[in-house]
Amino acid sequence: MKKTQLLFIPLSVLAFAGIAFASTFVATSLNNVVVGGQWSQTASIRFQATTNAPLAAVRLYWIIANPAGHPGYTSGTGGRYVYTLHKDTNGQPGPALSTASIVRNEITGNQRGNFPLICFPPVSLVSGQYYDIVVQNVDQNPSLNWSSLDFLWDAGFDNQTPDVQVWLRDGEGAAFKPGDGGTFIGSPVALFYADGVIQGHGDIAVSSTSASWLQCGSAYGFPAALCQ
Repeated sequence: MKKTQLLFIPLSVLAFAGIAFASTFVATSLNNVVVGGQWSQTASIRFQATTNAPLAAVRLYWIIANPAGHPGYTSGTGGRYVYTLHKDTNGQPGPALSTASIVRNEITGNQRGNFPLICFPPVSLVSGQYYDIVVQNVDQNPSLNWSSLDFLWDAGFDNQTPDVQVWLRDGEGAAFKPGDGGTFIGSPVALFYADGVIQGHGDIAVSSTSASWLQCGSAYGFPAALCQ
């Protein structure tokens, strides 16, 4: 990725102010979102800003290799991705406000998952306004080379995390819509603002050994304050 003079951002987001925003939700499993693929799918993380400060970075969860016996999470080279920040109008991204300049990968020991920290040049936001982080596969052949974002999911409930939503678009000219009827949960997603505020949901999997029945992603850079 192109590097700019904003090399301080990945360090500053680690010293957050301790103000976190999370909500209670229920999930039955993880569900993957192919970015690219046969439907030319584009993802949008739609979020309601909680401060006027610039968004410094976001952390997401990618599946970058197929587990044994479970195809369908990634294909070919895995694709190539651009992350752009937009002001939102009724779920649709407006003109781009900024494009991510640095991506710091956090790949799991089994080489199947990646929890990248995606850093943006500073653009001040408006608290209460919705914005979109659009994730697009710009590979020369995205129908063959793609990977999947992963989010918690429950078919029985929709819009469980109204502050952080997952919207999808099939094809270049189509409108974005809530993913799978809104049943995707905005977790794990961590938003880091330049003033130290953090926002989002940090649970990365369903777990039968946790009191919340969810596994916190604190080992992969999601602040524990964002977990249930």
